[in-house]
Amino acid sequence: MSFVDEQDNIILGTYLLLHEKLYSDLFSHHQPLGYILSAGIQYVTDPNSLYLLIKRHREVVIAWSLMWSILLYFRFGNKVILSILIYELTKIYIFGNLFLAESLSVYPLMYVAFLYFLKKPPLTFKEFFFLGICVSFIILQLAPVWPVTILLTVLIFIKFNFIKEKFRIFSFILGSIPLLFISLFFLSPYHYFFNTFYINFLFYIPITSDSSFIVGAVKSFLSPLIALFTSDNANAMTWVIKSISLAFLFSSAILLRFKKYNSVVLGVVILALANIRYVSPGSEIYTGFHILPWFALFIVITTHLSFDALTLVSHQIKRIGLIFILFVIPMLTAVYFSNKILFVHRDIKTDQYINYSSQFDFGEAVRIMKKDGDSLFVVPDEWLLYWQAQIPHASFMVNYYQWMDNVPHLREPVLQMFEKNPPEFFYCVKCQTYSFGKYTKDYIMVSKNNNPTPLYVLPEIYPSLTNEQKLELEFYNFTVGNEIKTDK
Repeated sequence: MSFVDEQDNIILGTYLLLHEKLYSDLFSHHQPLGYILSAGIQYVTDPNSLYLLIKRHREVVIAWSLMWSILLYFRFGNKVILSILIYELTKIYIFGNLFLAESLSVYPLMYVAFLYFLKKPPLTFKEFFFLGICVSFIILQLAPVWPVTILLTVLIFIKFNFIKEKFRIFSFILGSIPLLFISLFFLSPYHYFFNTFYINFLFYIPITSDSSFIVGAVKSFLSPLIALFTSDNANAMTWVIKSISLAFLFSSAILLRFKKYNSVVLGVVILALANIRYVSPGSEIYTGFHILPWFALFIVITTHLSFDALTLVSHQIKRIGLIFILFVIPMLTAVYFSNKILFVHRDIKTDQYINYSSQFDFGEAVRIMKKDGDSLFVVPDEWLLYWQAQIPHASFMVNYYQWMDNVPHLREPVLQMFEKNPPEFFYCVKCQTYSFGKYTKDYIMVSKNNNPTPLYVLPEIYPSLTNEQKLELEFYNFTVGNEIKTDK
C-alpha cells in the first residue's frame, strides 16, 4: 500500500544524498534516523524505479524483523516466541511491514522491555553497550515513545544497580554515542530543536489533537479495558487486541489476588506511556500505525504477566483453562486473522499500478518538461513526484499540510517564495483551501485525459517545450494550457 509517512522517510533520505541538511534545508518535525537510514538504503541499493525504491525499503523491514526476532529468541529464550509470533502475524494490519519510524523502533523497544522483565543480574559491559545503542536508536527514531523508553531504562538502571557502577554507565553512554554522532552529521542542531520541540508543542500538537491531554492520558491508562469492551471498529485488529486484553485482565486479576501489585501497576503504567499519544486500540492501517509500539509492548507485557500468573495456580484443571485463555486464544486469533491478509496471493503489478501509478505519471510529466534550475513544490504530500521527476524542491517545505497554514514560521516563507521566486512546477490538491491558493492564477493547469489535474506550470514552460517533449506528454495523456480552469 502507498503511505505518505513511508514516502516522507524515503524522499528526505533522497535529498540527504544530495548533501542537504535535515530541518534547515528540509523541514520535518519528526526524528532524524528514519531519513538517514533511507539515505543509506538508497545509497547501497541504488534503485532505478519507483517499484524498486519501495521494494528495497520493504525488504529492509523484512530483514530487520527477521534479525531482531532471531536476536530476541537467542537472547531471552522460549518465553519471547509467543510475543514475536503474534506481533509478526498481525503487524501488517497497522503497517508494521512498511518503512516507518514506528515499525523500525518496535524491535529495540521490545528488547529493552524483555531485558527488564526476563533478564536477571548481572549485565556485562557489552550488554550495557548494546542497551545504549537500542535506547539511542529509539530516541532518534520516534519521539512519542520517549516517555516509555526512559521509564524502562530507569527501571533497568535500578534493577541492575546501574547507578552505582560507573564503568557500566560509561559503557551505556559509549553505546549511545555512535548513532547520535551520525545523526548530527545530517542535521542542523538549531533547526532540529526548533522544529521538533517548538513547532510540535506550540503548534502541531494543539492543532491536530482530537482531545485534551488529560482526556488522552486517562484513555491511555484504560487502553486494555477500552480495547476489550469497545464495540466500534469491529475489524481484525480489534479482535486480536480483544484476545490479548482478555489475557491481560485475567493474568492481572490472578496476580492481584496473590498480592503481586507491583507487576500489574507497572504493566499498566508502561502501557499508558506507550500510548501517551492516544490512539484507539483496534484502529487499522492509516489511523492505526501510531499504535505499533503500544501493540508490541501490550503483547510483551501480557505474555510476561501470563507466565507469572500461571506459576501461581497449582490446580491442574485451572492451569489448563488459563493456558487456553492466556496463550491459546491470542495465538489462534492472530493466526486466524493473519490468514485473511498475510497469505493472500497478490497481483504485484496491479498493486503497484493502484498505489503508485498516479505519482509516477505526474512525476514523469514534470521530468519531461523540466530544465536545469527548475523546481517543484508539492502540496500536501505526494512525495514521490520529487523522486520520479528528479527535480529540486522549491522550498524547505518539501510538503505542506493544512495545519501548517496556522504556523507563521512555515506559512510566510512559502508565501514569499511565490511572490519572489515561484517554482516552475506546482502540484497542489484542493489548493484553494490554502493561503497560497490564490497563486494558481499565475499558472497554467495541466490536464490529463482532458480532465483538470492538481499540476500547474508557469506560462512560459509550455512554449519552450520541443515537439519531442510534447509527444512524450501526449504518451501519458497530458496536455498543457487546456481551457478547463476548474481547480481540483
